[in-house]
Amino acid sequence: MADEVKTESVVTETTDMTGAAKIYYTLAVEKIKDVVSSLPDDIRPGPDLYGLPWEAVVFTGFLGLFTLLLFSCRFIHSIRSRLYASKEK
Repeated sequence: MADEVKTESVVTETTDMTGAAKIYYTLAVEKIKDVVSSLPDDIRPGPDLYGLPWEAVVFTGFLGLFTLLLFSCRFIHSIRSRLYASKEK
C-alpha cells in the first residue's frame, strides 16, 4: 500500500515538473519573440547566418559547449587524481 502511494506521488511530481517546464518554455519563447520583434530591421536576424541555416549554427554552438564541458571535466578530474596521489605518498 505504501509503495502505491509513493508511486502516485512520484508520478504527480513528474507531471507537475513537466507542466512547469512547458509553461516556462512557452514564456521564454514568447519573450524571445518580443525582444527580436523590437529590434531594428538592420539588426534583426534573418533566415540564415552568412549563408548557413540557423539549425546548423545552433547545433555547432551546443557541440562546442559540450566539448568545452567535457575537456574541462577531464582536466579537473586529472588534477584531482594527481592531488590525491601526492597526498597518499
